[in-house]
Amino acid sequence: MKVNYKRVLIGAIFLYLVASPVFGEYKFPPPEFDTNYLVPVMRTVPARADWLVYLDIFILIEVILLSAWASLKRRSRNIVMLISMFSLLYFGFYKEGCICPIGAVQDIVLSLTNPNYYLPFTAVLIFIIPLVASLFIGRAYCGGACPHGALQDLLLLKEIKIPRWLDRSLSMLAYIYLGLAVLFALTDSVFLICKYDPFVPIFRLTGPFYMLLNGGFFVLLSLFIGRPYCRFLCPYGALLKPLALVSREKVTITPDKCIVCKLCEDSCPFGAINKPDKPERRKAKNRLVVLGLFISGLIAGGVLGNYTGALLATYNRDVKLAVEIYAYSEGEPEKIILSDYAKEYIRTGESSLLLYEKVAGVKNKFKTGGIYLGVWIMFVMGLQFLYAARKPKRDIYEPDSARCMSCARCFRDCPIERQEKSTGDGSRKQE
Repeated sequence: MKVNYKRVLIGAIFLYLVASPVFGEYKFPPPEFDTNYLVPVMRTVPARADWLVYLDIFILIEVILLSAWASLKRRSRNIVMLISMFSLLYFGFYKEGCICPIGAVQDIVLSLTNPNYYLPFTAVLIFIIPLVASLFIGRAYCGGACPHGALQDLLLLKEIKIPRWLDRSLSMLAYIYLGLAVLFALTDSVFLICKYDPFVPIFRLTGPFYMLLNGGFFVLLSLFIGRPYCRFLCPYGALLKPLALVSREKVTITPDKCIVCKLCEDSCPFGAINKPDKPERRKAKNRLVVLGLFISGLIAGGVLGNYTGALLATYNRDVKLAVEIYAYSEGEPEKIILSDYAKEYIRTGESSLLLYEKVAGVKNKFKTGGIYLGVWIMFVMGLQFLYAARKPKRDIYEPDSARCMSCARCFRDCPIERQEKSTGDGSRKQE
């Protein structure tokens, strides 16, 4: 029996909205201010039983394992879809996107540099579990456990194919985004990933206007482009990709012999199917040229990153405050419009010299971090180019382990897979 998953999803969301008073957790978010007022960071564990937090982690592990079983063993698109719907409803709408490793990278980074920042052990587990899983079972977390990916996957109506070169180029944005998020977290400036998360406002049914607008944009993209956020912007996906490449278990399209029918390539909305290809021998001279360009790119990235870091420092709240205080003290105070944050600082009577010294340290951190950011971007770009330019021997259509989302679409369209399910034992019959 063919199941209309989109109708089931709409019905489930409707039931959630009707029953929303039952889910009272976080229903009254802190108010949004138009000023520079900063909501104090919680330094203690939220008032929630520890066993409930570990229950969520247990459910996360079970869902990842089920997703891997559905894609690697059962090879069933229907089961993957059911798991995705559960993750969307539970981790997305019920937990409101809080059981999520995507933004946890910022917490991990800040906790390493700021001893006053409280980081629960459960947050570390949530961050690490999908990474460890990807070493053994590929991107099973993306396939069925991630509510962000599930929402995009279920929204896809009519796919628009993206040229391969554009797909590979846009995927670089995730690594740039990751580098910027780490830099801003290291300098205790802003949690960039959380601030611009496009789907958490949808899960929470509330949020500032710019976040709702951002979410609406990605929802529209998801109708025609397979998982645009996952493929081109997800910073956690940028960490999962290299781990999935060396995964012990990998997704294979056909259970037996590939007949090179190309149906799997047409069915994949993520451009994750590699075509058959013949190897090419590389001359030693070309390798030296590539190595020289790679090293030159790293140096250029570091130089540009140094200047970029100074520019990015202007987004730090202390730097902004210092600019306001300096303009107020050195200019004409009656003509300066101060933010509430600056007014409160002036009321405290603290010395501006201490603020300037602190800002000098922040700027130095940004300049040093900018160098590493520039080197990081050029390093990833170089690896991306080398990975795309390689010509391994490939006689059949194979999934790209780094880009494969374990969605099981290719199994459904493979004629060899369908034939085996129709003639196999009871555990492998067509759903």
